Amino acid sequence: MNNMINEFTEYLAEQDKKPATIRAYRQTINDLTIWMEQTTGDPFSPANITPIDLAEYKRYLMHRHRPTTINRAVAGIKVFCTWAANQGLISPGVAASLRRVPVGRQAPKWLDRKEQLRLIRAVQRDGNARDLAMVMLMLHGGLRVDEVVTLHVKDVEISERKACVTVRWGKGDKWRQVPLNNDARKAMAEYIEWYPLGDKWLFPGRGRAGSKITTRAIWAMLKKYGHMAQIEVSPHRLRHTFCHNLIQAGVPLDQVAALAGHITNDGRPNVKTTIIYTQPGDADLRAAVDKISWEG
Repeated sequence: MNNMINEFTEYLAEQDKKPATIRAYRQTINDLTIWMEQTTGDPFSPANITPIDLAEYKRYLMHRHRPTTINRAVAGIKVFCTWAANQGLISPGVAASLRRVPVGRQAPKWLDRKEQLRLIRAVQRDGNARDLAMVMLMLHGGLRVDEVVTLHVKDVEISERKACVTVRWGKGDKWRQVPLNNDARKAMAEYIEWYPLGDKWLFPGRGRAGSKITTRAIWAMLKKYGHMAQIEVSPHRLRHTFCHNLIQAGVPLDQVAALAGHITNDGRPNVKTTIIYTQPGDADLRAAVDKISWEG
């Protein structure tokens, strides 16, 4: 069993799946294995998986988890079954009828203006120039956390006439340039002046020489400042806030898509991805129902 899981993991890595996705898919198959052994009383074998087993396992999950968790498991199972069929371990098409749980698409969560200000105050009060620069790149530049950690010193251009950052390894290996507004420009300039940078990574790691900062370190940094500001904050939420702020400011969708790196394979802005930021958030929906309250 462990050998099979390890071979599946190697396959996922060869498909350039992210480490988080690989961990999630491994956990999904481990959970399915435990459930089938407890349900059937037999040792797990891919050859024993039937469509009715997968349907019952999905029903089992629906009594215990939210749709996002269930759909993540469905995705992992379908990938596993496709791989196992190619390996001759399972009949082809076993998971063909396994479907995601339909759910209304929800707007991503962002920080409102008061929360954004609380976060920045916490960083300015208790942080340093490096932390503020990274926060600004995500909050005012929309960079993904993976894009922040892979920035090189040469990727930042600051002059009297221009301030921008070049993302060379965006999602899907898409290249883009993001102009920096005055807030982000000032934070980056102060960081570059304050920090003794080398000739490669913009944000060096604190471990061995020549290493870059890790995504885990950035998550931990944001968790610390979020605790100080009494808000939930993550790299994803900062990026979502960036896009939402642009939409609220009346910036056209194609421009928001270009800034966020939502680009089609032929280089055009992918507004189908960006349009989610026009959807109402939780606060908008609460305000909407409050308008018809008899005791409002």
